[in-house]
Amino acid sequence: MKIIIISLPRSGSTSLLHKLSNDMKLEEYNEPFRAENNHKDYNWLDGKDNYIVKTLIGQPRVKNAVSFYKEYCKKFDKIILLSRRDLLDCAKSYAYLQWNLSTISKNDNYVWELTPNLNEVYQTILNLNSNLEKLSSQINIDIIYYEDIYDKNSNDRLRKKSVKRDVI
Repeated sequence: MKIIIISLPRSGSTSLLHKLSNDMKLEEYNEPFRAENNHKDYNWLDGKDNYIVKTLIGQPRVKNAVSFYKEYCKKFDKIILLSRRDLLDCAKSYAYLQWNLSTISKNDNYVWELTPNLNEVYQTILNLNSNLEKLSSQINIDIIYYEDIYDKNSNDRLRKKSVKRDVI
């Protein structure tokens, strides 16, 4: 089984990656296209099996991420597109993380405070989400939303080690 999760930042994709990797006994690759991970050859997984890749829609250093992922997805048995319904909350979380990256970890609990970069990050999130929607349309795969699998009022939400609904 070869699975790819393509998501917005701060959409619960890392938790989903770990959950599916653990439950399905798949080798996981977290954000291989981040600049510091240096995977310039996008065929590095060819010949492997039983893995799950989690990447953000804007991470590959390519001219057109939608075209890139449209082709790249052909290598996978299952494609998960993950976004958030509340893009402003997504932007708040991402802006806060970026602004405070030197003092917090991306998995730390925190109390959100307005950061000077919010408007810029919000525009970035809107653009990334637009690309995710274009990809969804072109490959005919529905987007799954953070709010649907991470219901903070439910005891069976993903972060409680049980998926609210079947994503696979």
